[in-house]
Amino acid sequence: MEPLSVIAIATLAFISRIAAETEIAKFVE
Repeated sequence: MEPLSVIAIATLAFISRIAAETEIAKFVE
């Protein structure tokens, strides 16, 4: 695996997690 691919996957996962947490926060409030 290329380092750039790993960084891209990690970034996407990080953004997805933040988006999910934001949606949950909106739903709870």
